[in-house]
Amino acid sequence: MTNLILKDWSGGIRYNALNQSEKKTSWAGAQNVELKSGHDGYGVCRMNGNANLLKSALPAGTKILGLFEYKKGDSKYFVVNTSEGFFLEFDPSTGILSVPLKFGLSTTARCSYVNFQNGVIVSNGVDDPFFYEHGADVPVKQCKAARYNVPIRGTALAEYNNRLFIGVGGTIFYSALGRYDDWTTADDAGYISDFHNTSASILALKKYGEYLAIHKEGYTFLLTGTSPLDFSVCPFTDKGSSSSFCVVNAEGKQFFFNNGVYFLEYNSMLQYKLSDEITPHVRPDFINIDKTGIKDITAVHYAKKNQIWFFMNYLNLAGYSVCWIYDFINNCWFKRVQQEIICACVYDDNIYTGTADGKILLEDFGNSFDGEPIEFFFETPYFNLGLSSKQKSVEELNILFDYSNINKFQLEYRYNDDDRLVDTESVDQLDPETLIWDSETQGLWSQKYFSVNTCTPVSFFPPGTFRSLQLRFRGSDIDEDFGISGMEFLNVEMED
Repeated sequence: MTNLILKDWSGGIRYNALNQSEKKTSWAGAQNVELKSGHDGYGVCRMNGNANLLKSALPAGTKILGLFEYKKGDSKYFVVNTSEGFFLEFDPSTGILSVPLKFGLSTTARCSYVNFQNGVIVSNGVDDPFFYEHGADVPVKQCKAARYNVPIRGTALAEYNNRLFIGVGGTIFYSALGRYDDWTTADDAGYISDFHNTSASILALKKYGEYLAIHKEGYTFLLTGTSPLDFSVCPFTDKGSSSSFCVVNAEGKQFFFNNGVYFLEYNSMLQYKLSDEITPHVRPDFINIDKTGIKDITAVHYAKKNQIWFFMNYLNLAGYSVCWIYDFINNCWFKRVQQEIICACVYDDNIYTGTADGKILLEDFGNSFDGEPIEFFFETPYFNLGLSSKQKSVEELNILFDYSNINKFQLEYRYNDDDRLVDTESVDQLDPETLIWDSETQGLWSQKYFSVNTCTPVSFFPPGTFRSLQLRFRGSDIDEDFGISGMEFLNVEMED
């Protein structure tokens, strides 16, 4: 007889090359489930949901087109663009929007933002970019972004070496030093066009270390220098971001999405290099991405949980957004499926999203998706528990539940790598004051009642014999939840 003890589930989702060792176990599949650090390893639990904080009434059909944390000195402000063509401030503590600070903007175009001087630049690629400074005598001013009477409008936007840069088509425009409203002064403001024999459109600009990374879908270039006298653009790699909104810096790297996730990094040889793809084990799921919306893929760095969230839309999930979450400490991935979102930002260390139905959601919060159930499932690998060709049985399966979760769900046993062979039972916890051996349970372990006040493993008894066994935890009701810290397959016996 053998035993298998599993206490580290930090492998995350891997649709191929599953790891089912005692050191680090991967997941065959999951939705709205993430890692949870414990005293003796990594368990798993249902994710938190979100809640709408916006209390100001918006007209029916209003969409949130942009969100951003703007910093001025030691203060920070939450700015918002809506499909009414308004630019406003938002107070998350009260849920109230300010009076419109600017009118007449595009009712459909998403917005890019960048801090500049003591203000924020707002650009949507349709209207002329503008500058906003909270508390200024004239808070909103035009950037006067034009050359030869041609407007400079784009969503590829960055500040670099005290200049504002905007990418339009294959050209990158830069302002005069320290100015957002001077794009014409000779030998100070200017542009660089169709560099290195490529006129492909610039999709994103993002400062990285001493360089400005220029992302085109098939290329990344690095710009260096402080003035037109020494600006230089060097080709770097044949990968670049697919969207203006999905380039983020985290942990000394610059992450971006292009049919997979990659990052730029400064290595130990003091050189910049491009990583290998870090999504090969979840990439089979990307076949479902709606390619018509690929330029709207959005990424945010969630520093307090060491994560990067990539929001995208799937063809087979109309009305929802899929968020692939990268845990860069454990190098693993989780999948979140929630309401359809248009934009996202991090404000005061929390993630906020804007929706097509005019909500501003605080993410990673609460036990529902703004009042709707969080539908979740978690699938272990198929465990061979020895020779895959041999029938075997498990005398006892102990599951260590995390009592900080409610732990009410459906548990499925699946056999022999065949998802059609399923046994199911319901799991629920008793009142917190009830102990697992109390008479109220009447000794009926098959009902899987247990106390929320104990970490004692709960015993399960998988029926029959099998060649391989998979466990699947799932729930879809508003009161369902789960969290486990580990599993113990005890006294596994092979048949002769």
